[in-house]
Amino acid sequence: MKQPLRHAALLLLQPFFQQIQRKRLQAIPIQGKRVVVMLVPGTDSISGGILSIYAFYLATQKILGKQANVLLGTYPNKITSLRYRWFRNEGQLIRFNLILDALEADQEVCLHLLEYYVPYFLRELTTEQKIKLQSIKRLHINVMNQNIQLMPAPEVISQLRQLTECITITTAHISYTTPALRQLYAAPTHLLTAWFEQQEVEKVPYSQKENVMIVSPDEHPDKHKVLDRIRQAFPSLKLIVIKNMKYDDFKVLEAKAKWAISFGEGFDGYTVLPALKGGVTFSVFNEDFFQLKYRALPTFYPSYEALYENLVADMQRLDNAPAYETYNSEMCALFQQEHSYEKYLQRVREFYQQEYTLA
Repeated sequence: MKQPLRHAALLLLQPFFQQIQRKRLQAIPIQGKRVVVMLVPGTDSISGGILSIYAFYLATQKILGKQANVLLGTYPNKITSLRYRWFRNEGQLIRFNLILDALEADQEVCLHLLEYYVPYFLRELTTEQKIKLQSIKRLHINVMNQNIQLMPAPEVISQLRQLTECITITTAHISYTTPALRQLYAAPTHLLTAWFEQQEVEKVPYSQKENVMIVSPDEHPDKHKVLDRIRQAFPSLKLIVIKNMKYDDFKVLEAKAKWAISFGEGFDGYTVLPALKGGVTFSVFNEDFFQLKYRALPTFYPSYEALYENLVADMQRLDNAPAYETYNSEMCALFQQEHSYEKYLQRVREFYQQEYTLA
């Protein structure tokens, strides 16, 4: 269904969806219990950010268990679907308006907001909704800083103090989890990192890999030039740009692809997880997202010019089992120092215990 038609259909279905969501909420007796709300877009929004929030949602359920109700709330006063359809999940979307109406003043409530959405959230709340949030005595708002380049200015984050003095920030990258960030925003800051799976990942050996390169969908001025050079050097290599693909299909592809390249942040879902699944990945080093130690990996290039000049030769050098698996082990040794499912769960546990990285 084309986007305008889908939007129109969703608009017509809102009263019906609201009835279903109200029944969902009635089946979850939240009064008197701790409530955690992950605020997310109400309609299908295909992004790694949503996947990482869903992983956070599942980890929160696992850590808190019966101590809290963990909900996926959709943006206030917007249209909403009942669930996301582009990846396999058990998340039920409930409009924030209904959740807010059900909350009581003496409850403990933790509200997680995506960094880019903070200014919209403050603008789109009605006066009555702001008063209701202000009435919750133990309201904790956490800003999920998944991309430092999308983080609003400190004065925008400070406006959240209209609602509560309890403000924290969680970060998705070690590179910007710094005392300077904590000081700039005057809020306790905790490293979560980003995780996209629901468990540890399994490594696939070179012998079982297919002659496929995953390409991130990000746009970059040098992207076509780089991909053309790869095609010329490896005419039998299948280049797959990830677009309009269900996430479950992507996970299968991610495990069997021999190579992956990111034209976006660089240290993201197109470089870390494919490597942890046994692949070799390429990107340009970006100090906003990479720790300095990753400069040691030769397939994380200092510039796009260096990537263009060296990538083909590096692929040729690595395209044999001994070299490929040795290099993959080198990549994984660095990644696994900080990135694993167990480490992720531990960080989530520390957050809810208020054991912040930078208190």
